[in-house]
Amino acid sequence: MAYNLYQVQMAQAWKERVDKENAMAEKAQLESALARTGMDQAGGTGSVASYRTAGTRSTKKSYNTNVLRGRLDELEAALHEERALREKVEKDLSDLKQNRDR
Repeated sequence: MAYNLYQVQMAQAWKERVDKENAMAEKAQLESALARTGMDQAGGTGSVASYRTAGTRSTKKSYNTNVLRGRLDELEAALHEERALREKVEKDLSDLKQNRDR
């Protein structure tokens, strides 16, 4: 049990690290793109904060939600398949027990 908990904690730590690195890379790319377009000059209104509007944040959340829903659907389909296989094995086992008792 402790080993499994350790594995879960390590997986979560790596997930957080990857998310943090991706966020830093995205921020650097946006700053670089803004610098190339000249939006970050003194007269410009562009910055990473203003470049990311509420619309892009909600779009990303929508995309993430859709990805998670898709993954959830895949997992539910796998669960139903495993459940059907388990029920078949249980039925076969009960049939074998009945045949043995006769």
